[in-house]
Amino acid sequence: MLAYWFRFVNDDGEPTGYMGLVSGYSHDDIYLQIDEFGDPGRVEIQTAKLGGVCWKETPWEETCTGEEVDRTELEITEMVPNQFESKGWRKPKWQNSEEEFTKTFLRVHTGSESI
Repeated sequence: MLAYWFRFVNDDGEPTGYMGLVSGYSHDDIYLQIDEFGDPGRVEIQTAKLGGVCWKETPWEETCTGEEVDRTELEITEMVPNQFESKGWRKPKWQNSEEEFTKTFLRVHTGSESI
């Protein structure tokens, strides 16, 4: 299992203040998880050696199916890397070239690397 901290960067490559933690079995999984939060073409990643989050879920109704919940009391591990320092952050492999990004996008969203 892969786990990465990620941070979104602006056009100048500077951190925007938004960051998160994702995990998956492949880099395509990582791409897809980041895509839920923003543009995977505008991130830097760092391997997560330790980390975690914890929250309280309260169902809206007794017949809750898992999506109708309030999430409160969010806590994040103290092992979060400093997103405002450059140490340890790197571009993910899908950003190596426009071609690699397009192939990854197509593979993740359509199951094929061609149109």
